[in-house]
Amino acid sequence: MNIPRVLIVDSLEIDSEVQLSPESSKHLSKVLRKERKNKIEVFDGIGNSCEAEIIDPLAKLVMVRIVSNKVHQTKPKKKINLALSLIKPSNFDYAIQKCTELGVDKIVPILAERSIYKIDQKTILNKKKRWHMIAQGACEQCGNNWLPQITNVMRITEWIKSLTSSQKIVFTLSASNKLSEVSLKEEIDILIGPEGDLSINEVEELVKNGFNSLSLGQRILRAETAAIASVSSIRALSGEF
Repeated sequence: MNIPRVLIVDSLEIDSEVQLSPESSKHLSKVLRKERKNKIEVFDGIGNSCEAEIIDPLAKLVMVRIVSNKVHQTKPKKKINLALSLIKPSNFDYAIQKCTELGVDKIVPILAERSIYKIDQKTILNKKKRWHMIAQGACEQCGNNWLPQITNVMRITEWIKSLTSSQKIVFTLSASNKLSEVSLKEEIDILIGPEGDLSINEVEELVKNGFNSLSLGQRILRAETAAIASVSSIRALSGEF
């Protein structure tokens, strides 16, 4: 039987007692109805996990005791940083969930010229909290001990200036070259445009800054599908699948 996995922010030292978050505490006690001395797996989001034992399942903030030495999970060979243009919230959430399962290292929400969905400063903190919770839940479900970084919303010009990788890829409908035709490096930044694709000006700016414009095939994919397909393809081409 699979045991629940819970993200914690404390160090995973054996025999230490750790307090879980309100959300995790409620899920364990009210939904899963876990009892005293039941085992769970805890992980820290930076590659480590270990076994823990519930001390008091009825507490508002459940306490657990670490009962095994931590195990370190090796990161995937390729470091993938995904920049995804803002799209319909439910679709954006879905892309975060699935790309976290596929092991992306970073997720950057992009405000493109043709982004239909806009976001204001009043809601960005709540959005980031929600995106973080979605990524956390995906890690808990799939066994990934590496929680991706989710940045602030950026415009393309701002995002370009922040990049340090030696390989930058933008997927566009107008591109003729394919992902399978390029040699993949150890760290890759990829950009997925919004519904309606990126503007000509945006693509030109990206290419001018060293981006390789590539195609995901003849089919017109939804933005969230393109994000999942691109990350999956990189994993497969790298021999991980």
